[in-house]
Amino acid sequence: MGARSVMDLKDLHKAIDQMKTMPIHGKEYTMVAQRVEAFRKYAGTDWSITTEILEDNERRVLARAIISDRNGFVVADGLAEEMRGHGVNKTSAIENAQTSAWGRALANLGLHGSKMASVEEITIAKNKEKIIDEEKAHDDAVRAERNEGSTGTSQKDL
Repeated sequence: MGARSVMDLKDLHKAIDQMKTMPIHGKEYTMVAQRVEAFRKYAGTDWSITTEILEDNERRVLARAIISDRNGFVVADGLAEEMRGHGVNKTSAIENAQTSAWGRALANLGLHGSKMASVEEITIAKNKEKIIDEEKAHDDAVRAERNEGSTGTSQKDL
């Protein structure tokens, strides 16, 4: 029998039952690597996952993953944004954005286990939230200092 022209999504969804999940805050998640492995097992080389880097600068990386069938028809996609400079994103923001985008695209295809967000996305989001909170606290402290100083200090004194 020749190559499959259409991937049976029922087979792909059966793969979800075979994937190991990881409990995070009371919910079960599957790793992106497991989802890619299941996708390849059932899609073979008939379907593809490609990545476009939409933005890459000193602050952030924005990636789009696209899942296409053998005719180039886009069946699902996913976006991911990674902020540079913190944690693993000091050196690997592009790789992180790509992996997260793949996870989103596979979830949009229906291969997500019980929840859409990947373990990596949850960890990264919590780290981003912490960094934003720390930066806001720092900014508030600087503003407060400036306000205190403006009551009896001239610009020359600064």
